[in-house]
Amino acid sequence: MKRKTGFGFLVATAAFGALGFFLRRWQLETAFESETGLLTPGRPATAALIALVVVAAAVLTALAVGLFRGGERPRGYLANLAAPNLVIGLLTLLAGALLFAGGALGIRDFALQMDDRIVRLVLGISLAVTGVAVGLIGLLGQQRKEAKGRFAGALLAPGYCACVWLIAAFQGHTANPNIMEYVFLLLGILCAIFAGYAAASFAFETPRPVLCAVASSMGTVLLFIALADRSWGMDRLALCGFLTHLFVQLLCLVWCRMYPPELEEWTPPQEEEDVSQQQVQPRGEEDE
Repeated sequence: MKRKTGFGFLVATAAFGALGFFLRRWQLETAFESETGLLTPGRPATAALIALVVVAAAVLTALAVGLFRGGERPRGYLANLAAPNLVIGLLTLLAGALLFAGGALGIRDFALQMDDRIVRLVLGISLAVTGVAVGLIGLLGQQRKEAKGRFAGALLAPGYCACVWLIAAFQGHTANPNIMEYVFLLLGILCAIFAGYAAASFAFETPRPVLCAVASSMGTVLLFIALADRSWGMDRLALCGFLTHLFVQLLCLVWCRMYPPELEEWTPPQEEEDVSQQQVQPRGEEDE
């Protein structure tokens, strides 16, 4: 039953995201005035897109509760988010590369005075750091030795970066009266913040699997919708990077629930050296 629910959860997330992308393209073509860019009320594309988001939130929340409520609840990070195979690890590395490239592009634009807003520079630096952190998550997810707090530093980076992204994205639309033009992006970034917070909770053995699943899945759907917008440069790379990261995170979470990984307890290198020194004593000390 868990496996059917898990596969259904992943398929539903991808289906809602793809359908939302096409509905958003339809809305952009038919529901906005070409001269002013304002939303035309009463267009079917807008109603269909809003209905899709509401239905997606209800269905994905119900699937997440059904999959992660009840039964044994593993507490550690790898017990919940270990990468099932090398392909998933490579996808995480891809997400990190996209985020890092977006950050590098933003820093370059500021250096060349193509965009002199400080918040954009801060976002570029945050994206570059987060790209490295997400790449590290992809490498660490291949391991099978668990310990409390082991992955905390890398796991906290995406959530903090999403906070900076939210500020930068909202600041860029403060003078825009058309909320429908950017609301899906802002909601998707909010989901990325909650997903990053929930993923980091596993490293501290205070698991929030339902929150992580709902935020990751809805973040995937909403950012997939926002992918239909006409964004370029750092914004486009950040969008693609977070979209890939959230879906891979969801895939790992669901997969570990369906097929729990076999883990070992991780011992820090310094403690391993101390144990080995205690076990191997000089011959003279043993004789005494």
